[in-house]
Amino acid sequence: MRIGLVTPSWPGGRSANGITTAVSHLAGGLRQIGHHVTIIPLEEADEADPAVLNLPAPRQWTLLEKLSMRSGRDVASIPILSEQLTQAVLKAIRIRGIEVVIMEETNGFAGIVQKNVEIPVIVSLHGPHAILAPINFNVTEPKIRDERLRVKREAAAFLGCAGVTAPSKDVLDRMIALYGLPDCPLSVIPNSMPAPPPLTAQAIRSQIRKLLFIGRYDLIKGGDTVIKAFERIAQEEPEAQLTFIGPDSGVALPDGTMQYIDATLATLPAGIRARIHYRGQLDKAACEALRYSHGVAVVASRYETFGYTALEAIAFGMPTVVTAAGALSDVVRDKETAILVPADDPDSMAYACIQLIQEPDLAIGLASKAHVDASTRFSPAKIAKDIEGFILSVKEQF
Repeated sequence: MRIGLVTPSWPGGRSANGITTAVSHLAGGLRQIGHHVTIIPLEEADEADPAVLNLPAPRQWTLLEKLSMRSGRDVASIPILSEQLTQAVLKAIRIRGIEVVIMEETNGFAGIVQKNVEIPVIVSLHGPHAILAPINFNVTEPKIRDERLRVKREAAAFLGCAGVTAPSKDVLDRMIALYGLPDCPLSVIPNSMPAPPPLTAQAIRSQIRKLLFIGRYDLIKGGDTVIKAFERIAQEEPEAQLTFIGPDSGVALPDGTMQYIDATLATLPAGIRARIHYRGQLDKAACEALRYSHGVAVVASRYETFGYTALEAIAFGMPTVVTAAGALSDVVRDKETAILVPADDPDSMAYACIQLIQEPDLAIGLASKAHVDASTRFSPAKIAKDIEGFILSVKEQF
């Protein structure tokens, strides 16, 4: 088959964006089992890559649209990008012969494209706004209209496309509870990842007191929980260190204000603060290198529709502590491939990390099983076969 994949950016190997990562691995798996893939990136990419088909140039804004933007109302960017995407898909049908296109749910672009093309559009759920936004921030009055419009567009895409895949049963169930049951094929198909060479037992033993957290400093990813947990870990393990990787998006406090990571770190005793190394956002290659130089991975999310950070940790063969939030308890298996702890519970997280530090044989055993499990359940070829079967079912009913 000839399959179109829409992605936020390209190439996938350079970005820490979870959607781009998922598309990159899926593209590799689809090619591996014999399909032709066209990549349609939202950000312009190098067309020296024969798979890439960039969006056409956007049309000019009308005077009314410009005036609306100046007054704080963005009424143009979504329609304009929808037009660009539709034109790109139509061109991919015409010159590449694509038979189906797979797109994320963001902003409901998929639903708009489906209304304007004659091939099936499949919505691939990643982080629906109606699910994630309430967890992460309090919506202020000026933004309420825009938030509601985005949720409405995403609902229309969920209900109006030719098929829907979800990376976990949890997110699919939540979407159905919010919007109802779409009249189209549905399937739970996890994201994939090629398994890299795992950490050695010797590396784990020598680095067991070096903890690694990769994720935004915000409520969803639980960066605040990690810092609270490390404060407890540091009191019992004087040689423990924490490397914190990810953008500082701030944590919304109950009063509606935002607290950023520097302010949080400033509340810690100086000796503990000195053992936390905040590196900001790094590219994918740098994150992967850090996995090989740390002994324990920590995933602290309050919710995940899938949880690439957890999958990456176990695929690298890292001893891992993971919150049992959303799909994470499907990605890892408690006491078999990782230790699961309750979300938003720094004490439980600290206890699990200390257990791994003090019992390196347990840590090594979990890491070894984790690498094998990730290699088996989440291989790109396996997931691509699942997608292939789903596409065929969609085409039958379209």
